Amino acid sequence: MVRKSYIIRNYKVSKTTYQFVHGKLQGLSAEHRRFFLHVLCSHLLDLGRERYEILSGWDTLGVKIPSVTIKAEFERGFSWHPLESKRLIEASDYCDGQCRYFQVEPVLFQEILAQVQDQIAKPDGSPAVNLFDGTAYSVSHAITAESARPSSKLMRDAMRTLHVADCPINVAAIQKHLSRLEQEGKPLALQNDRLCAQTLFAGMGRQGDLGLYTPSYAPQSSGRIGELGGGVQSCSRSMKQAAFSGIENVHNYDLRSSQGYVLLQELRLAGIDDTWLAAHLGPGAFEQRADQLDLPKKLYKKCFFSTIMGATHIWLEGERVGAIQEGLLGHFETRKVARPKFGEVVAQLHPLQQVVRQWSEWLINDPACPHRRKTQRRDYLENAAGQKYLIDRTRAEKDLKGEGAAHMLQGQEAAFIHHLTLLSGKHGFVPISNQHDGLVTLGVVPEEATARAAALSGFQHVHLEEKAFV
Repeated sequence: MVRKSYIIRNYKVSKTTYQFVHGKLQGLSAEHRRFFLHVLCSHLLDLGRERYEILSGWDTLGVKIPSVTIKAEFERGFSWHPLESKRLIEASDYCDGQCRYFQVEPVLFQEILAQVQDQIAKPDGSPAVNLFDGTAYSVSHAITAESARPSSKLMRDAMRTLHVADCPINVAAIQKHLSRLEQEGKPLALQNDRLCAQTLFAGMGRQGDLGLYTPSYAPQSSGRIGELGGGVQSCSRSMKQAAFSGIENVHNYDLRSSQGYVLLQELRLAGIDDTWLAAHLGPGAFEQRADQLDLPKKLYKKCFFSTIMGATHIWLEGERVGAIQEGLLGHFETRKVARPKFGEVVAQLHPLQQVVRQWSEWLINDPACPHRRKTQRRDYLENAAGQKYLIDRTRAEKDLKGEGAAHMLQGQEAAFIHHLTLLSGKHGFVPISNQHDGLVTLGVVPEEATARAAALSGFQHVHLEEKAFV
C-alpha cells in the first residue's frame, strides 16, 4: 500500500536534541537540511509500525517520496544526491517509475536514536523546539499554520482549551515502563512508547517529582483531534497507566461502545431495522456473545466494532488480512484453528454487516439523508463535529461508503468529547488529555456536564464511564 506523501515541517524535540542533529548537518543548504529532516522524522515515526513492505537490506519501511512531490515542495533544481554522497541518507531505485524510498544512513540513525533515548532516560530540562528551524515549539501550530487541515470552530475551540492546560505525568514510572518493555523483548511496543515519551519529555517542566507537559493537537478530517508525537493519546495502555500513576484527582473517562450507540441512533434516523443491534449492546451483551463463541470479550469486541467500520468477512490469504482475521490469527496458534472460528464469528456478525451496508447506502445515495449538504457542483456529508466529507463520484463507491460511515461515526463521538471539553470551566474539572472517545481529567465530570454535552452534540445514547487505564 502506498502511503500518502507529504513533507513534515514541524517536529517537537528538546533543544539538546536539535543541536545534536544539526551538528551532523553542518555545511548543508537549508533545502538539503529540510529534506534530510523530513526523512529522519518519517524514519522515527515508522519505528513503532508493523513492517509489511521492507526493501532488501533495509531495517525500516523507509519514506516513499514521489519525484513530483520533491519538485513541488523543494526549490527549483533541488537534488537529494549530495545527501547520499555525504552518507547522510540512502535511496532506492525507482520502485514504480515515479517514487523512491529514502532512509537515514543506518549508523547515523542509530547515533541520533541513542541521543533521543538519552534525553528520555535523563531529561535535561532544555526547552522544546521545532527540529526544523530551532524556534520555540508552538503547541497551536497545527491549527494556525497555512497548511493546517480544515477544522470546525468546535474542534479549534476544544484544541485551544486543551493547549492551555499542563498535563502532569509520572516521569520515573514512564522510564521504568520503557525499561520493562526492553527487558521483555517487545520492540514494536517499545519503539512506539519511546516516541511518545520523547514528545512528553521535550521541554517538560517540573513540579516536584512530576513532569508537566502541554499536549499539542492537530485536526483530523473526521472531527477527531490527534496528539502530535503520540503523547499520552497514542501510547500503550500500560504506559498511560504509568504516566498517570500517583497523580492526585486524575480520572479517565471513556464512552462505552460509542460507535455502536452512534450506529443505533443512525439506524433509527434512517428507518432501518435496529432490532439486532439494540439486542447486542448494553451491560453484559459482549460477555454473553463472547462466551457463545468461546472467545475473550476483548477479541469479540474487536470483531464487532471492526464490522461496524467495514471490516471484510472474507478470509484472505497472504500477509495482508482483514481486521477480524488478524485478531483471530493473533489469538490462536495456527490458521487451522483460526479459520473455522472465523466462520463462526462472521456468521454471528452477519446481521450487523447487513445493517451497516444498508446505512452506508443511505448515507451515500439517498438524497433525503439529513447529513447531506449540496453545492452547485458537489455533494458532502456533514457530521456532528461540523466536518464535511466530499462524495467524490469519480472514486469507487465501496470506498465512499466505508469512509463516509467512519466520518459520521467518529464525528459524533468526537463532537461529544469536544463539547464536554468546552464545558470544563463551568463544571469545575480540567481536561488534560483527549483520547478520541474519552477524556482524561483532573477532577470529576458531573452528570449535568455529560447531559449538556450530549444535548449540544446531538448524541442520544451517551454512556460515559470512568475506567482504569489498563
